[in-house]
Amino acid sequence: MEVIRATTGSTIGLSVVIELIIGYALPGKGEALMLLKAYGYNIDGQASSYILDQKNRYYAKIPPRAQFRGQFIATIIASFVGFAIVD
Repeated sequence: MEVIRATTGSTIGLSVVIELIIGYALPGKGEALMLLKAYGYNIDGQASSYILDQKNRYYAKIPPRAQFRGQFIATIIASFVGFAIVD
């Protein structure tokens, strides 16, 4: 989905594809549909953010290792902040 977005600039909703697949795979299971739809939405959002970071890195001429290091550290900090909020 993000490859199509990166090359064309238009988006395709992942939730529709998830609904279609789960609707055929597990008919009548609304809870499974909503759970997998939520996971699909989160994965799509994370992939979108990652691709946007990749494009910005390329245009700003930032080395890939520096970008990876920054994303890794930000992920660690965000997980601790999320854990602290839940706790």
